[in-house]
Amino acid sequence: MATYEFTCRADGVLARTMPLGEAPPAIDCPECGNPAPRRWSVPQLRFGDSRARRLITATEATAAEPAVVSAPPGRAPHRPRRPTADPRTARLPRP
Repeated sequence: MATYEFTCRADGVLARTMPLGEAPPAIDCPECGNPAPRRWSVPQLRFGDSRARRLITATEATAAEPAVVSAPPGRAPHRPRRPTADPRTARLPRP
């Protein structure tokens, strides 16, 4: 069974569960009786594996207020190199 969405101009979005591939191009709205054409919608991802659900939940939670970070993830903070004590390299340019 798949969930199909239809849009009524007066009553908004209507969701109906029907066998896969058997949804008509339009249905009559149960409230007003006007035709409600089928619309394209995103598949229901909430029934996916747990990693996908956690990722979606974390993304939704940070959509309005993203977390503030001090550095890109997975990178160690930059540490300046100590100059070597070797006199042969003392005059070389430093990066």
